[in-house]
Amino acid sequence: MNIAMAYQKYLEVLKKEAIAKEEKLAHLKEKAKKYKQKYRAAKEEVQTASYREPESLKEIGPNVRVPEAKLALCRGTDSLKYTGDLMEVVFGSDVLASHVLKGIRGRSKTSVLDPLKVRDIEAHVVLKFGVDRRNVRYAMRIKLNYMHKLYKRRAAYNERTGLTIWKTVSVPGSSADIPGFSAEIPEEDGDVGAADGPSMVEPSFLDPTKKKKRTAVQFLMDQHEAKVARTEARQEARMNRPLSSLLEFL
Repeated sequence: MNIAMAYQKYLEVLKKEAIAKEEKLAHLKEKAKKYKQKYRAAKEEVQTASYREPESLKEIGPNVRVPEAKLALCRGTDSLKYTGDLMEVVFGSDVLASHVLKGIRGRSKTSVLDPLKVRDIEAHVVLKFGVDRRNVRYAMRIKLNYMHKLYKRRAAYNERTGLTIWKTVSVPGSSADIPGFSAEIPEEDGDVGAADGPSMVEPSFLDPTKKKKRTAVQFLMDQHEAKVARTEARQEARMNRPLSSLLEFL
C-alpha cells in the first residue's frame, strides 16, 4: 500500500516536470521564431541598403553616354569650361594627357582620341551654346595642352624629388621619359593638342650653352650677394677717395 502511494506520487512529480519542460521548450521555440523573423527583416534591410540603382545615363550622341550626375557637374558658364569638363568626363584625365586630336599630320606617331566621340562632343556643345565648331575645337586643344603640361610637371616633380605623389602617364614628347632627367619643364611648349601632334623638347642638360633655371631661393640669394658686393665697393671707393676731392666740400 505504501509502495503504491509512493509510486503514484513519483508519477505525479514526473508529470509536473514533463509539463514544465514542455512549457519551457514551447517558450524557447517561440523565442527562436521571433529571432528568425528579426534576422530576416535585418537581412532584407541590409540587402535593400546595399542595392544601388544603376546610374541614369544621358546620351549626348550616338557614341557617347555619360552619367547625368557627372554631366551636371560640368561648368555651364561658357562653352570653353564646359567643353573641357565634358572631355574629362568622357575620356578621363589619363587619356587626355597621352592623346591628341585626329589630324592630317602625325596621327600615326601619337595616340589619337576617338574621332566619333569627339564629333559627338562637338555637336553637343554647338547645339547647347550655339557657338561655331572652330571655337569648340579651340577649347579642346586648350584642354589637351593643359593636361599634357600638367602631367609633364608632375612627372618632372616625381623625378626631381624621387617621390611618387603625383600619378603620371606616358606623355608624348615628355622629357621625363628620359632616364636621369630632372630639369624643369620650359614654358614655351608646342601646341600638343593640334593636329600635327606634340613637339619634342630637347633637355637642357644636352645643351651645355643653355642656362639652367634658378629656383626662387637661389634668385634671392644671388640678389643679396650682389647687393652686399655693391655696398662693399661703394665703401671701398669712399675710403680710397683722394684728399683733394674732400677739400672741395670745405
